Amino acid sequence: MRVVLVAVFLAGMATAARAQMIGECTPGRLANAWRLPDQGQGWLVPETWRQRGRSFGTASMVGLIRKVAEHVQRTHPGSTLYVGDLSLPRGGKTRRHRTHREGRDADLLFYATRYDGLPAPPPSQMIRYDAYGRSRDGTLHFDQDRNWELLKVLVDDPRVERVFVAAWIEQLLLDWGRARGASPQLLARAAALMTNPRHVSPHDDHFHVRVGCERVPRYVASESPAPTYPTYPTPSPTYAPPPPAPAPQAVPPPPEARSVPLDRLHPMNRVHSRRR
Repeated sequence: MRVVLVAVFLAGMATAARAQMIGECTPGRLANAWRLPDQGQGWLVPETWRQRGRSFGTASMVGLIRKVAEHVQRTHPGSTLYVGDLSLPRGGKTRRHRTHREGRDADLLFYATRYDGLPAPPPSQMIRYDAYGRSRDGTLHFDQDRNWELLKVLVDDPRVERVFVAAWIEQLLLDWGRARGASPQLLARAAALMTNPRHVSPHDDHFHVRVGCERVPRYVASESPAPTYPTYPTPSPTYAPPPPAPAPQAVPPPPEARSVPLDRLHPMNRVHSRRR
């Protein structure tokens, strides 16, 4: 069944692959980093991951996390997406990860519920789930409805390059979408986007989401500091012209200077001057 779904999507995959390759990657480092706040509308970075300081990513990645979290909270009120590691402020190698070096990778923990139906609290570590959607300790259940809703947003976003997840979690999601009347096209795109990571333990405790490369200026050095998200520029103050200079005030001449020309113009004075 998976082979058929992937075959339906092959033509579209070729076009998408070309689009994702446009731009310049920054191998092993992160330039123009954006920081994901510790909490926002529909998402939360639990304390375990907050202390690691790996909440930096490209603008595309940070914007994508905000988008999917807000969407799921809108469709399922009260939902909170728990976000794990992204990258360090300047990228590079990190413990526990072979990737997460360029700000293009993020770990999104699965939506889960307790067996009384309430949302799972923020975890202190990732929770693994089996093929039936049960946590290994039996206290939580994989929330297929909300995780499928999140996956649909990822599938429809052209920035997403891959979603790494365990094969049995992938099957749970495709079965759920098919039972809910998802179109064959959507199922094919979802199957093509998800993949089981190689040479690492299966991702049965989170979605590992990767976005494509972004075009970055060549002159940006990896040592540049990472601005705090959001990096909107501070608006410059409105220009106000200086007040006009006061008009110069005429200084009146002294009374003596004023009286001389006036006396000469008097008719009687002109007469006296002729007689002299």
